[in-house]
Amino acid sequence: MKHLIMLVCSMFVIVAAIADTDVCRKVDTAVILLSKSTDGQTMTSDSSNKTWSVTFNYTTLSVGARSETTMSGDAACNAISGTANTANTALITSVQDAGVNCWCEMWIPAHSYWTFAQAFASEAACASGCASQCATLVKTSSTFRTGMFSAIW
Repeated sequence: MKHLIMLVCSMFVIVAAIADTDVCRKVDTAVILLSKSTDGQTMTSDSSNKTWSVTFNYTTLSVGARSETTMSGDAACNAISGTANTANTALITSVQDAGVNCWCEMWIPAHSYWTFAQAFASEAACASGCASQCATLVKTSSTFRTGMFSAIW
């Protein structure tokens, strides 16, 4: 009898996995998938609003019948330096700040702490290039994505 119960349970697990059913998913639950090893497909950035967006070939956010394949966030320049590809959990900055150091944060599908991208040669260069740099790094750098995805709150 014990073996029969184990067999039935094992069959249920296998069938559920093959059928890809949401056996334990609750109503109004969000499922977020972040793959640090998968590069993005397309990207956009807006230097005046300091925003960036990257589209991936997998679903990053699923809420009910709605699914997204995009990650997006903000870019900020300030005077605080950092270590490339590393998040700063104590940094408080905003898109209105100015400086040579470029920081990126993700808002969708989850909120990350600010992650250091790079230092620019001037405040003007940072202001015009930081959002694009954030998009580029999220799209192409698994090291940067690892730093950002490791600092979600």
